[in-house]
Amino acid sequence: MATELFLEKVPTHLWEPLTARDEFHYHMLDEKLPPVPENAERIRHPPTAHLGALQVLPFDLLYLILPDLDLHELNNFRCLNRRAMEVVESLTVYKEVTRYAHQAVRGALSIGTGHYMSYRLLYEKLCTWKCETCSNFAGYLFLLTCKRVCFACVSSKRIFLPLEPSHAARRFGLDPHLL
Repeated sequence: MATELFLEKVPTHLWEPLTARDEFHYHMLDEKLPPVPENAERIRHPPTAHLGALQVLPFDLLYLILPDLDLHELNNFRCLNRRAMEVVESLTVYKEVTRYAHQAVRGALSIGTGHYMSYRLLYEKLCTWKCETCSNFAGYLFLLTCKRVCFACVSSKRIFLPLEPSHAARRFGLDPHLL
């Protein structure tokens, strides 16, 4: 709430140039991500290693714990070995999110917000249709805060218009090296 109050005081001429809009198109992060290389279908060999200390846990417990790891950590765990990959890829939330919102995962990881959201949270947000600001249909996921938002809110509300690091440093009196 305090952020919204602060942003209401920011003059329009400071934040309008930060938006990449034109008359017919609102530029989104997924347009700026590099294309995903097309891989030949992977040949899967059965796992030869196990999960180490986690091997003693029942799979039911792993299925409860793993979806709550942040995106970055679960992807790191998945890369541990073929057994870890098999376990992660059997998670329902992982399968659904990577199937229907792979670009959201890539975007969150590329801008560094993947440390603050889990696959479970992302799945819950993707299953929601209401804008968290105005309750209209939300066709967008704002990756900085992992909120579902409608086009009207994401393109007009100041809370969804992030500042560049140089502007934030100047506005809040921060050392630019800290950003």
